[in-house]
Amino acid sequence: MKLLLLLVGLLACACGAPNTVRAPLGDDGGPPAKRCLLLTTNDGEAHFDGPRLGTADKPLYVGSISRVAAERKRLAGLHPGSVLLVNSGDDLQGRYMEREDGERAKAAKEAWQVYEKAGYDLGTLGNHEFDAGPKVVRAALEGLTRYRILVANVELAGSPLDPTTTTAGPGGKLLEERKIVTCGGIRIGFFGLLTPSTRTISDFGGMRFRSPDDPVHAPAREQVAALKAEGAELIVALTHLGVDDDLKLAGAVDGIDAIVGGHSHTPLFWWKKVGPTVIVQAGARFSHLGYLEMVAKRGAPGLDHARSSWTLRPLTEALPADAEVVAAVDDLRKNLIPERVIGVRKVAWDVTGGDKTEYGRRAARATHQYAARVSGKAVDAALLNSGGLRSNTVYPPGPVTNVEVHAIHPFKNHLVLVTLTSEQLRDVMEQACSSGRNDKHGSRAVQWNLQFKCDPDKPAVAYRYEENRPVAIAERGQRVVELKVGGKDVVPGQRYTLATLDYLARGGSSYLPLRQGERICLDGKGYTDEHSCPGSPLLSEVIESAVKDGSLDAPLPN
Repeated sequence: MKLLLLLVGLLACACGAPNTVRAPLGDDGGPPAKRCLLLTTNDGEAHFDGPRLGTADKPLYVGSISRVAAERKRLAGLHPGSVLLVNSGDDLQGRYMEREDGERAKAAKEAWQVYEKAGYDLGTLGNHEFDAGPKVVRAALEGLTRYRILVANVELAGSPLDPTTTTAGPGGKLLEERKIVTCGGIRIGFFGLLTPSTRTISDFGGMRFRSPDDPVHAPAREQVAALKAEGAELIVALTHLGVDDDLKLAGAVDGIDAIVGGHSHTPLFWWKKVGPTVIVQAGARFSHLGYLEMVAKRGAPGLDHARSSWTLRPLTEALPADAEVVAAVDDLRKNLIPERVIGVRKVAWDVTGGDKTEYGRRAARATHQYAARVSGKAVDAALLNSGGLRSNTVYPPGPVTNVEVHAIHPFKNHLVLVTLTSEQLRDVMEQACSSGRNDKHGSRAVQWNLQFKCDPDKPAVAYRYEENRPVAIAERGQRVVELKVGGKDVVPGQRYTLATLDYLARGGSSYLPLRQGERICLDGKGYTDEHSCPGSPLLSEVIESAVKDGSLDAPLPN
C-alpha cells in the first residue's frame, strides 16, 4: 500500500502540472531574476530512518533525514546562497525519543541536534514538541546553535520558554517570532505559527497563546506588517496548523506569499492557491522532500507565480545519504530501547485511520478487558482517542515487536477508571461528536462496548474558555441521537464506568466532561491531575500484554 502511494507520488511529480519544476534553480528561459529554493519537510516526528515498511524481521525504510541532508548539501553546493532548508514542526516524537534510560530531555536535545547537523535553517514548533511539557522543549532549544525556531502566536514573555532568560542559541536567542534571511538575493521574511489545539492535545504547561480569541490570524497580521516594515521582499509563514487552516489563513491575512505547512501530514503534489498566496506541505516522516522555488517579481513586490514552482519528491533509497548524518543517527540508535519480538500478529493491523479501523476497536477492547481484570471492578466500556494512535501504517501478519507497539502508542498515557452519571456520559459523547471549537473532524473517539450516533447538523457542545483552556460547558451539545452501553440504551440516573487514559481524564482533547466524573486508578487509589495514576500501566504495556496472550487478534464481533 505505502509503496503504491509512493509510486503514485512519483507519477504525480512527473506529470505536466502548471507548477511542476525543471531542475531546481535551473534556467527557465526568462530574463535574469532573483531566485531562492526552499527545501521543505514537516512532521518528521524524529523518524530519522523514514517510514518503516515490510515486517519486523525484514524491515524496509523509505525516506530518511540523511537523504534530506545530502540533497540540501548537493543543491547548496551548486547554488551557494540560494538554498534554505525549512521545517514546519513536530520534530520531537517517535522512535528516537525512546531512550533506554528514559531521559526525554536529552533525547529531545540530541534529536534537534540531528536536524541541525542535517543543515536545517529555520523551523517552527509543532504540538508534539510539547508531549513531555515545556521544560523538555526548553532543554532541546538550548542545545541548538544555528537551527532557528520561530513562533509568533505564543506568549513567550514570562513563560518557560522566555527567550530573555537564556544565552542559548545564535545571538543568545532561544526563540524568535520572525526572521529575515537573504536567499538568492531576495530578502525573505519568515514567521512561525503553532496550532492552537496544542493547549488541549499536548502538555502545554504554563504556556499561553497570544490573542486568545484569534490565536492565528491576528498574530499573522502583526508579523506581516512588521516584516514589511523591516524590508522583507517576500513573506513566508512556517505553520503547524493543517492544510484546512492554512487555506483559511491565506484567505484572512493579506501579504503572505507562501505558507509552508504541517500538522495534517498532507503530501501536496501541487500547490494550492488562495489569491496570491501559495500553500504547500510535504507529507510526513521524511518520506518526501518539497522543493519550493520562489522567484521575485521584477520591479514589484511579491512572488512571480508564472516562474515560481513547487514539486514533491519521494525520498527513495535510490537517492544518496549524507554519511555524517547517518553516523549521528547511528550514535543515537545505540541509546534506544532495544527492539525485541513479543508475539505474532495473526491479522493485519491497519493504523491509517484511527477510529475508522479494526485496530482501534482491538486496542479499546484490550483496554476494557485489562482494566476489568486488574481492577476487579465492573467496567462498562472503554474510550480512547484516535489522535493517540500513531504510525499511520499497515502492519502485515508476522512477528510483532515492542518498537512497533510503541510506534502506534508513543505517549506515556496511563489507564484510569472514570465513573459517570448517564448525563455526564452523554456530555462526554457530545464531545466525541465534534472537535470542540473547530468542529471539523466529526467523531474521533475509539471505543469498545459503547455505541453512539451523531447528527452533525445539530449544535455541537460549546465551552467557556479561560486562559486558552476550556473550563466549563457553555452550551450543551445536541448531536448525540443514540447512546448505548453494551448494546442497551443508557438509563437516566444510572452510573457507568469507563476505562480510559489519564490524558483524557484530565480533559485532554477537550474531553472536559470526563473531569466531572469520579476518577480512580486501577489499584483503587484516587486520581489527581498532578499524580495521575503513575502505578497504572501505560496503554502500550496493555497492548503488549494483549499481544503476548493472543487476545488482541481475537476475532471481533460484527
